[in-house]
Amino acid sequence: MFLFKSNAPRRKRKTARGNYAFRRKPSAKAFTHHLDLKVETDASRRERLRRGAGQGVRIAAALLLSFVFIALIKVVVVEAFWNNARFQLKDIAVKTEGPLSKSAIATASGLKEGDHMLMISLRAVKDRLEALPEVQSAKITRNFPGTIVLDVAQRMPVAWLECPDKSVVAKASNFGCLLDESGIVVPCDHTPTAAERKLPVVRVDKLTRIALGKKVESPSALTALTLLRLHREDAALKKLALTKVDASRAHALTADYAGGLIVTFPATNNIEKQTLRLDATLTEANRHHWKLATVNLLPEHNVPVTLASRTDTATTETGKRALAQAH
Repeated sequence: MFLFKSNAPRRKRKTARGNYAFRRKPSAKAFTHHLDLKVETDASRRERLRRGAGQGVRIAAALLLSFVFIALIKVVVVEAFWNNARFQLKDIAVKTEGPLSKSAIATASGLKEGDHMLMISLRAVKDRLEALPEVQSAKITRNFPGTIVLDVAQRMPVAWLECPDKSVVAKASNFGCLLDESGIVVPCDHTPTAAERKLPVVRVDKLTRIALGKKVESPSALTALTLLRLHREDAALKKLALTKVDASRAHALTADYAGGLIVTFPATNNIEKQTLRLDATLTEANRHHWKLATVNLLPEHNVPVTLASRTDTATTETGKRALAQAH
């Protein structure tokens, strides 16, 4: 028997090799070569140029059509709207009542004949008019063709403001201050009319400031305006013709009437109750044919009065009965 012995070195067993592990070499990946066969010829070049020229023609045609369309739109807008006489402002109609004249309101609006009605900002016109101290509110509307309507509600003055501290004199021509029912200060930059001269006067000795179009900064003056309103609403008190209310004192109001009567009211929020007491006192005096010179409503439980034929002041039974009727 023959034994063949190989000369190749034998691989050691795994246990003999220790931690060494046999590794195979990775096999080489297959490599593919792509051959570019896109060769440009004269025919392909002419086709590419033909396609590019066609695309440029289409773009130029689209731009030309766009320019023509924009020009047509511009002509239509100019002729149909901008130069159309229907949209040109021709008349400014003012609806208002009050001391501020219609021409002054039209001037303050900033509108001019020939303005394009579609370009007029109604909100801006409204803000300009309501910035005037004489104007309470304004409503602006367009009426085609060519008319803007200004519906203006003015502040109606109910009294004159008199303040020696600020050199404000009542019923002065071209210089003075009026008050509306809510106490807003309205300028009088014109000669007072006959109706304005008949308005009563509210006197305040001192004021921090007087701002046109703002409420007067005096609680007593505001209470005096409430007293004036109650006199306008009461038929009996309206006949007395209230001419002046002195609101210089914080606790009391002194009212002067055309017949010479002087009434002192407490400057409280419950001024309605005091007018009822005065009404009852006047009713009782008329029943007895007494002419009153002064009435003092400051006491809560009686009404001191002065008769025109006497110079002394007394708490009469008339005043007591008047107070009882007021309660």
